[in-house]
Amino acid sequence: MIHLLSTLITFNLIFAAPGNDHVIKHLGQSLISNILKTKPSITPKHIVINDLRLPSSQKRMWILDVGTYNILVHDYVTHGQGSGLLLATSFSNHEGSHQTSSGVYTIQGSYQGIHGYSLILDGLEKGINDNAKRRQIVLHGAHYASQSFIQKHGRLGRSWGCPAVSYQTLEKIKNIIEPGDLLINITNDPTWIQKTSLLDTSLFT
Repeated sequence: MIHLLSTLITFNLIFAAPGNDHVIKHLGQSLISNILKTKPSITPKHIVINDLRLPSSQKRMWILDVGTYNILVHDYVTHGQGSGLLLATSFSNHEGSHQTSSGVYTIQGSYQGIHGYSLILDGLEKGINDNAKRRQIVLHGAHYASQSFIQKHGRLGRSWGCPAVSYQTLEKIKNIIEPGDLLINITNDPTWIQKTSLLDTSLFT
């Protein structure tokens, strides 16, 4: 068991505040280090961190370079329409739920799909997000994931469970993310918190 909880619960406050790059880098190092202890075969060059405890009207996606722990991208990302409106409050691993799944994923590659360029996500946590490929959960671009959509509606639009970004952000991601990189959806999902092997549950039980 590893100690990620103290790292995860500080993301919300630290990441929402500007000018804390050194703290973000330290948290990224801790997160990657702990994941690699559990999954030593995974050697990511980048990690996508989606703090879905924040409202969709805030920039809540960070992409870190694992070699330098520099922040390469900080932008908006959607949650599933079944998870909530402005805030994601419900989570599911089931087909047809249109909800976001919590936890850690590997990025297995890219393809051209109905949404254009998309990144294939494979959930690493059994019972939490391991149906991601069956549900066709991918990272893709969407018009409803833009700042202009927020200005009009006060929030982002919602996907069918996929982490969607603006097409402008997707162009940045295409030049950064590679197969084998990691993505994590940080949520307040009690089922994930209880079941994940990436958290020391004795810290909060």
